[in-house]
Amino acid sequence: MAEDNVSATLTVAAPAERVFAVLADPTAHAAIDGTGWVRRSVDRAPLTEVGQIFRMDMYHPNHPDGGYQTVNKVQVLGPPRTIGWLTGYRKDDGELDFGGWIWRYDLAPLGPSETEVTLTYDWSAVPQHIREYIQCSRRSARSISPTRCTTWPGSSRNEDAGRGLRRPSVH
Repeated sequence: MAEDNVSATLTVAAPAERVFAVLADPTAHAAIDGTGWVRRSVDRAPLTEVGQIFRMDMYHPNHPDGGYQTVNKVQVLGPPRTIGWLTGYRKDDGELDFGGWIWRYDLAPLGPSETEVTLTYDWSAVPQHIREYIQCSRRSARSISPTRCTTWPGSSRNEDAGRGLRRPSVH
């Protein structure tokens, strides 16, 4: 059985305020998504309050439709230290169902130009029949880590892909 909660930590060569701004901008999520599942943001407004809803176009080869759309609800928002959302979908009757996926980023400034980013993915409340499509496991924690941050938007060292980053540690 897959782990219910995985997290990964790495250091990004950018100040915490800039990292937070990128995470609060749904249009930037495809650029930093380490899974490759995020295609584009449907909603362009920055995340500014708990309870805010934003939608993303996604693709996963194990999803019955391949391409699909998620509906996300901001659960925690504490600039510039923490941001997280519940992921769900719109049911056929139009109601929203947040099935238990939680993505949370915790930021710890390491100085004026570096931030330790910990991404935690918790799917402990996801029903087993849905887990079969996703097949997330401890082994995939590296793919949920913000690995594309080697080109983190706004980083002072974008041209030096990989410099200033530590290999993600999986918890």
